[in-house]
Amino acid sequence: MRTEAKLVIASIIIFFVVSVANAAEWVHYHTQESKKMAKRFYDKTAIVKTKENYTKVVSMGSTDVGSSTSLYEIDCKGSRIRDTQLKVYARPMAEGDITFQSNTAMEFKPIEAAAELDQHKGVLFQIICKNKN
Repeated sequence: MRTEAKLVIASIIIFFVVSVANAAEWVHYHTQESKKMAKRFYDKTAIVKTKENYTKVVSMGSTDVGSSTSLYEIDCKGSRIRDTQLKVYARPMAEGDITFQSNTAMEFKPIEAAAELDQHKGVLFQIICKNKN
């Protein structure tokens, strides 16, 4: 493949990745006072139903000094939630370098137990599962 063609392909891929990253529509749903005033958002454009009838949603926690995004699977019928991906960013609002990443799916936890540790998970569960049970 010629160098010009490789550059065009690379440019298209970079444009697509940047466009997708900037296409998120973050909706504020919770503020955690106990965690340095972390504000929690979910991406309204990235809510997906799986074949197992779970709902996948991307959530972001952001403070003045950094942020993280988590991909959750929510089981509305079973009242449970699990983390499937985590990315930690050097800057607020999921910007800057990714300083840590994990793609390990955790076990499902009952929503009551998960919300006891991370209150925002209970709030997100209510938003996503409202009218679905």
